[in-house]
Amino acid sequence: MIEIKPEDYYLGMWFFELPDQFSRFGKGGDFMLCVQRKKTEPTTWQITFRFRYKKDGRIWDSDDEKSWYRATATGKTEAQMEQDMHGFIKTIGVAAARIADFFPIRGDGDEFARKIQESPPPWMHAKQMSREEAEKQGHLKSTTGL
Repeated sequence: MIEIKPEDYYLGMWFFELPDQFSRFGKGGDFMLCVQRKKTEPTTWQITFRFRYKKDGRIWDSDDEKSWYRATATGKTEAQMEQDMHGFIKTIGVAAARIADFFPIRGDGDEFARKIQESPPPWMHAKQMSREEAEKQGHLKSTTGL
């Protein structure tokens, strides 16, 4: 899950559908990636991405299998990071015979939320919930005690 935080800066999100042959269950899926950073760390970027393998047709409360990953890139300007991510997405998109959709944010968490409310891309299914609710539903792992 991608958590929208007011204290972070979001570059953007990339998305593409996975064809049936790339799905573990033969029903397709999708790939989504988000790039963000702390406002105070202009050259350290957090990359969050996930593969979703569809089991049913539901968006919420589905039995789909999702694999989440995180990575960090350091020493990159915003322009370099965007260029690198476009190249990365193009490479894996070619393997899946897909062209990715780029949803530019280029703003903080408030700007991200505003863009989602005003003109979300057709593939985005946003749902607002408290941190506690997200942890309870398994979307976030609790960091208490770490």
